[in-house]
Amino acid sequence: MRRIFILLAATALTACGGISNSRLVVDLDESQLQALCHDLASEMPERTTMCGDDDFSFEITVGIDPDECDEDMSDADLAADCEATVGDYRACLRELYDDPCGEDMPPECEPLFTCFEE
Repeated sequence: MRRIFILLAATALTACGGISNSRLVVDLDESQLQALCHDLASEMPERTTMCGDDDFSFEITVGIDPDECDEDMSDADLAADCEATVGDYRACLRELYDDPCGEDMPPECEPLFTCFEE
C-alpha cells in the first residue's frame, strides 16, 4: 500500500516555488503544479534504494524526475473534496522520501487520503 501511494502521490500531484504551504492543492492551476513539481524535484531528486532483508528485497525509486514536471498535469484526478494543503503534500512526500522502506504510511500523509479518486 505504501509503495503504491508513493507512486500515486508523486505522479498525480507533483508541484511550489513561491506557493504558500496553506494553499489547497486542488486550487492550484497547471503552471503552479509544474512550479511546485520543479521545487520538490530540487529538494527530493529521484533516487533508487533497496528495501527489505536477505530473504526478500526489492528496489524502489523515490523522489521526482524534473523532466516529468513539464508534462501535462491536468489529469491529476484529485477529488473535489480534497482538503490537503501544499504543506501537507510537501510533508508527506518528505517523510516518504526520507524513509521509503517504512512499513506503515506516515501520519503526515493522512490529509492526502481523501484526495485521490478511487
